[in-house]
Amino acid sequence: MLVIAALTSREKLLHDGAHLDLLRDQVETISKELDDSKSGLLNDYPGECYPGDVMAAIMCIRRADVVLGTDHSEFISRSLRAFIGPGSTRLKLPPYSAEAETGAPLSESRGCGNSYFCLTSPELWPGPAKAWFQLYEKFFWQQRLGFAGFREFPSGVPNTDWTMDVDAGPVIAGFGVAADAFGVGAARKNGRFDLAYPLSAEMLATVWELPDGTLATPRILSNLSDAPMLGKAAILWLLIVQPEKGFPVKTGGSVPPFVYVVLMGALLFGIWRSQDIARVDSTDRQASL
Repeated sequence: MLVIAALTSREKLLHDGAHLDLLRDQVETISKELDDSKSGLLNDYPGECYPGDVMAAIMCIRRADVVLGTDHSEFISRSLRAFIGPGSTRLKLPPYSAEAETGAPLSESRGCGNSYFCLTSPELWPGPAKAWFQLYEKFFWQQRLGFAGFREFPSGVPNTDWTMDVDAGPVIAGFGVAADAFGVGAARKNGRFDLAYPLSAEMLATVWELPDGTLATPRILSNLSDAPMLGKAAILWLLIVQPEKGFPVKTGGSVPPFVYVVLMGALLFGIWRSQDIARVDSTDRQASL
């Protein structure tokens, strides 16, 4: 999937046809494997299947059609089978993980997966995508402790308000960091700027820009040795996602209290530091005299 995405982007930028044969081979082989599988799913790793990654692969195949001149629309229509009916959870949302052979959910739906689904699915299946986002908002959106955003787990699931894992990131008072970061793009893709607005405000308040322009929080959450700019690039991408064609746009929303608390804290910290620096400068001048 990543090879397909990279080669498709390269061809769109350069138009030199240098790797179209490789791209075509990747598209045809993975689409055939997915189409031939009983459930429409494949494992990401041995014994591990994450439907969100399968959906992203299908989206990459659709985008590759544009540069290859191929048409996998029938395959894409059939692929919906992996995410509905027996392949969905009790909330009628796709699961975070599943059994690839049967398609049976191995977990409930989760915020980090739902934001991923809702960012991807509008390009593939507009009708189901709209229904999924409505369910996501209904069961996962919350306003709590001055924050507004998506939960990592549905309300009522015990022992899930304060936790962390590699996909969700920190879960704070139920809010999933990954769910809300990618939720910005998901809300924008679905035309829900009333939800994207508070999420974007919270994101911009917590990136903590340093004097040299470095975004401290995204840098810390990135791979410092191999991909230090990953967080910044992801934020740039999420903030420019456009609504899917044909999706109604809903504007509005408000800035959560948390944003004002952070900005006021930053202002007070800056005033304190400037006064401290001024005192040091004054002491140095007096000593020099």
